[in-house]
Amino acid sequence: MIIHKQGIVKYQEQDFIVSEKIIVKSLKGKNYSVFLLKKNNCSLFNVIMRLSKILKVPISNFHFFGEKDKYAITKQILYTPKLNFLEEHINSRDFELIHLFDVEEIDSSWMIGNKFNITVRKISNIIEVEEKIKKIINREIKIPNYYDIQRFGKRYINHIIGYYLLNSKYYEATYLFLCAHSKNENHKVKKVRKILKDLFNGQSFNIHKALEIKMPQYMDIEKIFLKILSKNNNFKKTWKEFPYKWTSLFKEAFYSYKFNKSLADYIKNSNVNYFIQKYEINVPEEFHNLLSNFENRIELVYPLVQLDFQKLSLKDLKNRNPLLEPLIYKYNFEKDELFEGYYKLNIEFFLSRGSFATNFLNFILGG
Repeated sequence: MIIHKQGIVKYQEQDFIVSEKIIVKSLKGKNYSVFLLKKNNCSLFNVIMRLSKILKVPISNFHFFGEKDKYAITKQILYTPKLNFLEEHINSRDFELIHLFDVEEIDSSWMIGNKFNITVRKISNIIEVEEKIKKIINREIKIPNYYDIQRFGKRYINHIIGYYLLNSKYYEATYLFLCAHSKNENHKVKKVRKILKDLFNGQSFNIHKALEIKMPQYMDIEKIFLKILSKNNNFKKTWKEFPYKWTSLFKEAFYSYKFNKSLADYIKNSNVNYFIQKYEINVPEEFHNLLSNFENRIELVYPLVQLDFQKLSLKDLKNRNPLLEPLIYKYNFEKDELFEGYYKLNIEFFLSRGSFATNFLNFILGG
């Protein structure tokens, strides 16, 4: 559940539905097996780990176009090198995998974007929210195309871990990855992170004791990391052997942070009215020495008037469109059956690949 100034998002999982939209250009060949993955209330990485065991396929063999929201109902493409021993349909309590077809090669241009069906609840001021929606439809305002806050993890420190990996500081990356606990995390996760911290003695780590810890479900990625670390007892080698899709997640978070900060600073310095969506990095003071090169919060800044983005330095954009361009299919307001005296917004819209619903919702519900 996400509480905004003007409403609540993700109150129920069926309030947030996202479907990947693809255009397949050829069905020739048999090099890759392509699947439709439907999931609800679970992370993509958790599903991949479970599928790896079910299909007896290495985690590194699973590929996807984009990670989808955990707390939502989602539909997306998953693909692997050709599987000759697969089940056509795998059904679990929180995901479903359906084999669609096999193809010669996968083209990333297949994926054109995502369609969203979202219900926002507990809205009191319909006029203000609808005014912003109409401004978007009439192209009277431009929304900055920030990278999604989820990219920085629940602790909002993925970019800092990425910074240390990019600078070959593997101990620092490991220490933060395993031990830095946040107020945003489940109490079981925080407890385990505190235990892991006590197993560090300088830059040495008691991996044998760590393997004895019963890890909660929410720490699946840490489990894999510790298993690899137990084989070589070397932080650098462990990160090199860690599945690339997870290592790159941290590195990409750092570049995403730089992009977001450039865009936010540009808006702040443009002498226009704006509002800020703040995400505080709530980790204990004992970790602050490793965070000293970064601000203690992530800020996403949204202009309240039309702003010219053409003066933004191209070197800061890294070939990414700085503007969000939502295509709104339809929307309507109704009385909210769950919150007496309030309204709900049902809205259906499309965003091109690489754009996030977070920005759209931050804008229409913030201010």
